Amino acid sequence: MGECVNVELVNAIFYGINKGIGEVMGEGGMVLGRRTSSAITEYLKKRGLLSKSTDIRKLFVDLGLSEDLIIEEKDKEVIFKVVKPTLKGFLEEIVKASVKPYICPFLGVTAQIYSEIKNVKLMLLDVKPHDEIVEIRFKKIQ
Repeated sequence: MGECVNVELVNAIFYGINKGIGEVMGEGGMVLGRRTSSAITEYLKKRGLLSKSTDIRKLFVDLGLSEDLIIEEKDKEVIFKVVKPTLKGFLEEIVKASVKPYICPFLGVTAQIYSEIKNVKLMLLDVKPHDEIVEIRFKKIQ
């Protein structure tokens, strides 16, 4: 029998964590978000779910984070289009509340994995939830 966690509970937890970080730390929360993403990436590697050859799209789908992930690479930025994300609820709410997504499994882990595979650093530009897709735009930093 598989393990199951209520998606709305997870959305509520991420919403609360991000809102709390924003209220207490402000912009300093971005540093915490990067460290958290590194720790999540480290954990996934230890559990054998992630390696340098990992297909980011496949990882998202296999972990149940979304139905698909489309990566658009441009000269100076990269856009991740998360199709039907499981945890879209908290992203919609923090965008409405003008809170930055400091800790987000979509953003942090995707940026961390992409950075390692492509050997480029990313800086978050914006997050735009749409009906079926959440667009996450990053600036490439050389």
